[in-house]
This record gives sequence, structure tokens and C-alpha cells, in this order.
Amino acid sequence: MRPFGGRLLFLLAGLAACSPDRPVNLQPTPANGDILRLIEEIGFRGPVAIVTATPIEDGHRRATKRSLMVPPAQRDAFGAALRAHPAAAARLTLALQQADEITDPNQIDSLNNTRRDSLQVLVAPSILNRPASAGGPVENLVQFSLEFLDIDPNGNIFFVPGGDIDSLLLMARIHSAGHYHGDSLLEDTLPRRVGRFDPRTGSFTTAFQTTWHVPEFSQEINHTIRLTERGGPNDGQTRFFFNVFPYASRVTGLHRIPPGGATYVRTGGTTEHPEDFNDWAVQPLIDAIVSFATAYNQARGDVVRVNDLSLFFGGRFDVGRASTVNGVTVLTPCHEGDLQSCWGNANGHQEHRLGTEADLNLTTNTLLNRAGFYRLLLSHFQSVYPEGNHWHVRDAASIYNPPR
Repeated sequence: MRPFGGRLLFLLAGLAACSPDRPVNLQPTPANGDILRLIEEIGFRGPVAIVTATPIEDGHRRATKRSLMVPPAQRDAFGAALRAHPAAAARLTLALQQADEITDPNQIDSLNNTRRDSLQVLVAPSILNRPASAGGPVENLVQFSLEFLDIDPNGNIFFVPGGDIDSLLLMARIHSAGHYHGDSLLEDTLPRRVGRFDPRTGSFTTAFQTTWHVPEFSQEINHTIRLTERGGPNDGQTRFFFNVFPYASRVTGLHRIPPGGATYVRTGGTTEHPEDFNDWAVQPLIDAIVSFATAYNQARGDVVRVNDLSLFFGGRFDVGRASTVNGVTVLTPCHEGDLQSCWGNANGHQEHRLGTEADLNLTTNTLLNRAGFYRLLLSHFQSVYPEGNHWHVRDAASIYNPPR
């Protein structure tokens, strides 16, 4: 992942106070005045989009947050400016650091992050969209206000007074969440995967307003904007903007189960989702697995195999299946009306979205081991179901548990 060519982050708003000798097209707020001064302090001279985002989850507004976007061709220059001015960069990062959680994806998805950087990446907010099988889906929203800075011919930063948004595009970082059963990259723009902007185009004065309809899925997001300026020193010029920080919807409170050892091992990782990306769950489920594995190992001397828990961002474990029709690769996305195409039986991967379910198996498959394994499962987990060559277990917090 390229930290400064990355995705977007849900972050806050306002626009900056400028000195009288600078061309000013609107009255900015003091908060963005700090952002503007820090951008100037790190020495970056290029167009910038300031993004205000207000998540609305289950009808409730969350804190408004702010992020920056820069043209794709200037991502490296922006990153270099930050590294060259660490004190100002720290203040700028702090001004934007209003996320619920701070995560370095390089520590989690190393096979898909080919470029490293010492700066942390923000991922927020945490959005929980319930599957239809659990009383949903709930379509959460994020209200955006986009305002733009540009550089006039004299090198001064000014606020773009208006313009036309020619396009807004949402793309998921490939394999950032959800197993994909195929080798095509079709899943990156599936609306069911990334959602949609409404509106995606339109004219604006001062700021462009739009709403992201968040799908029932969790992922890292790329967000691009094509803008044609109207008015101001650069009237008629077209700009492309790309996310500076990662932007994601995710399930909160998930932790990675430790690698294991004498009592259990983790299994089932793929190239797209190594073990450290697959094995995330709420802490009570992790504690139950560790306790169960210890008890089983003491009773039978065997090792528990821990397969799928949930993905790092939560959400749909499977994205879809690929098939070839007349030489063309077609992706059939997983959805609630066609579970068989991706998940198979009723207790399959339509769960595993919220960190409250796991697939467990034994290593030495004897009759006595199976009997002891199953008996201990029943004493450690809320629900236990045989599922092919393993058992599907649920934590007490699982929304899929049958009523008692």
C-alpha cells in the first residue's frame, strides 16, 4: 500500500483563515486555517482537497472528521514534504487524527503493501452494517463536503470559488477485505462492495455536497475526484485528486488471535489474506478458543486447528466467484439472495462478519478425539455446528445464536 497514494479517511471540516494579501474566495473557519498554514509550513505547493465527512450510522450522527486529498502525480511530493518537516507533519497529522482507531496496515496485510513508510495510517470510522440474516442490512451514510485549494500563478494558495465535479469514483483496494474466488480484479468497483456516491457529478459554489451510501461490507477505499475549476485565477483548469490517508469502514473491537503453539495452530490463510489478516475476533471469542485448545490438548494430547475467524476489517468474508462466459471473466458477487454461490450451507461464511464466529478442527482425527473435541466445544461456546470437515462455533455475543 502506498501511504500517500492510499485511500481516504473519514475526517473533519471547515476552511482556513488566510492573510489579506492572499486571494480569498470564501470565509474559512479557524480549524482549517491551521491545516492551510501547516500545508504551507511543510513546503507543499500543489492543489489540495479538504474533505469533511459526517458518518450517519443507524440514523445517528457521529463526529465530523477531516481529511486531505492531493493530485495523484503529487502524492510522492506530498509524502516527501511531510518527511522533510517532521515537526509540522506531526502537527498536521494530529489535526487530522480524529479517527476512532489508528492502524498501520503494513503490519497486517504485508503481501499487499509493497511500499512502506514510517508514518501511521488512519482508518476510520468504524461502521457496523448488519447482514440481512441478522435484521439488516442497514445502509449507513456518510455526508461529504468537499472544498478545494489551488495555487495561483504567483504561487499563492487560494480557495477555489466553484466548479464542476466531473466524476467521483469509489474503488476498493484489491483484497483489502473479502476472499475473492477467482483471479480477476473485477471486485474493486462493485457497488455492492464499495457503495455509491449520490450525486456523483454536479456544479458547486464554495463546496460540493454529496453522500456515500455505504454497503454492507467493510474494506479500504480509494476515492478519486475530477474537478474543473470555475472562477478564480485558474478558471477552466481540470484537477484530479486522490486520497492521502486510508479510508475504510470496519467493525470495531476486533483483535488478532495469537499465532498459537503447543495447543493450537492457525490454518487457512491465502495469498490474498494471510493468517494475520484472517484471524480477527472479539476478545471473548479469542479467550474461549485459547481456553478450549488448552483443555482439549490436556485431555487428548492433540492440537486444535483454528481456521476462519473474521477479516481484519470485518465484513463479508467472501466477495464473489468468477466464471468465464464466452471468453469473458464475469464476477458473481455474494449477496443475501444467492448464498449458495459463495457460502454454501446455512452456517457458512454468511457469518464470520463481526468477529463472533470461528471454524475449529482437530489435528488427529480419531473417534475418541472427535468425541472429546465435541464435548469440550459444547462447554466453551454458545453454539456449535458441524460444518464439513470442521465445527462452526459462536461466541455468546454472536447475533446469529438461536434464541434460548
